[in-house]
Amino acid sequence: MGDAIAAPHKQAPARPQATAISHAYSAFHHGDYKTTIHLLTHVIAADRNNVAARRLFAYALLRDGSAALAQQQFALLSRLPNAHATDWLGLADAQFAHEDLKSAALSYERASELDANCLQAYDGMIRCNQALGRDEKALESALRGIHLSKTESARAHFRKALHDLHHKPHQVAVAGAGS
Repeated sequence: MGDAIAAPHKQAPARPQATAISHAYSAFHHGDYKTTIHLLTHVIAADRNNVAARRLFAYALLRDGSAALAQQQFALLSRLPNAHATDWLGLADAQFAHEDLKSAALSYERASELDANCLQAYDGMIRCNQALGRDEKALESALRGIHLSKTESARAHFRKALHDLHHKPHQVAVAGAGS
């Protein structure tokens, strides 16, 4: 009868990685990105294939101001066969922060292909395309954002972007100006 209860030494050991990841999520949500990075550095060193840890690590790097390092991590994640739209969105945000606007625009576009309802991707495409002088593409993204928005505040955000694009001051180059 005593065999029905498993002996304590036969129970599954607590996973230190799971505890570290839990603490890292908590630190991240409290804005403590350095602690998040520190904890996840050890988790990733022990298990390079831990996608959840690497994803959180990349976001912590980005929020901590290390766009180039975050970009490397998101690039690794985006190459996985089961990459999420959030991986491409993170890559795009890192590229945008690193001022690689053409790459960011392509990554935002890929995020929207993986999740057509990813409003952050359309917002990013607006910002990138506007900065690159691609107003027509920025307008298309604003219209798509309005169409897909499920809340009035989201629709208002994209309507404002559309309004700003329509009322953007046109810059006219004058020959010899500034000479």
